[in-house]
Amino acid sequence: GERGCPKGKRCRASAAAGGGGAWHWEQDGVIKLSQDSATGLWPDAVTLGHWTDELQVKAIGQMTTERIGPLGAGRRQVPCRIENFCAPVTDKTGGCSKHHRGFRAFATGPLRLAVSKACGQDMQLYKEKLNLKPAGGGGGFAPHIDSPSLRVFTLGEPWAVETFVTAMVAIDDMTEENGCLRLARVPAGRPAWSEEHPPAHDKGDTLGDPDAGGRAGGLEPADGAGFLWEALECRAADVWLFNGWVPHRSAPNVSLKGRRAVFFTYNPQSEGSVRELYYEAAAEKRRCFAEAALLAMHAEMEGRARMDAAYLSVPGM
Repeated sequence: GERGCPKGKRCRASAAAGGGGAWHWEQDGVIKLSQDSATGLWPDAVTLGHWTDELQVKAIGQMTTERIGPLGAGRRQVPCRIENFCAPVTDKTGGCSKHHRGFRAFATGPLRLAVSKACGQDMQLYKEKLNLKPAGGGGGFAPHIDSPSLRVFTLGEPWAVETFVTAMVAIDDMTEENGCLRLARVPAGRPAWSEEHPPAHDKGDTLGDPDAGGRAGGLEPADGAGFLWEALECRAADVWLFNGWVPHRSAPNVSLKGRRAVFFTYNPQSEGSVRELYYEAAAEKRRCFAEAALLAMHAEMEGRARMDAAYLSVPGM
């Protein structure tokens, strides 16, 4: 299909202003969404902020964390992400304890309709996350694309679901200072990445942290050569849609206030639903990484103990 469009579909032609000119859905895989009478009312910035405050309280003890600040004693552990809070009541992957009625109603109602309208076919919610960027250096991620890390293996097929688009909902104003999203335009003359034409150097899943650089989709410098990276600065309650092959990255939040954004990922209903399978696979990757990290730490401690014992056994030492 066209860039940004599910295969076999012609997407609705639209564009919105960006730092280097208009973003075109068919050409760039990026578009700013707007509410209209056909898709229903959207929550305003105040409501979105209130919902986010509620969610952060609901998810206490269930957030992904990261260490920020200067090396040494000044580093601190802070929340950076909340996932799986729009699960249906029948969900078995742990999302019910964080379930937020307002976000689910928006994501599966007016926002889903707007995403479906842009994509030219019925879309469904695949996954969601709230990214938290604390003040003073929180957040930031290296260049990557989403699609390779979103696919999961299903019986009979490597991945039945392969088309993804993500709607970013700004909870707070997003600026370069607080680490707004940066998107890349593929240089003229180069084919857009897709399932049929993936990056040449996609690192694939590794044994690293699945919440950092260990997931598929990470880009090597050679892949991004010649890309034009642009800051996607926007206001609270703005909604931007981008497809799973659009390269993106962000810098840490160096402002004096935290910055939050929700990312709702959708896939075509025609490809089927594997939401629970995705979250189960993600939990398994995190469990395996934690076990491997623990084993590595024990091995390092044992190695140091053997070196200390050998050192002390030398006469005169």
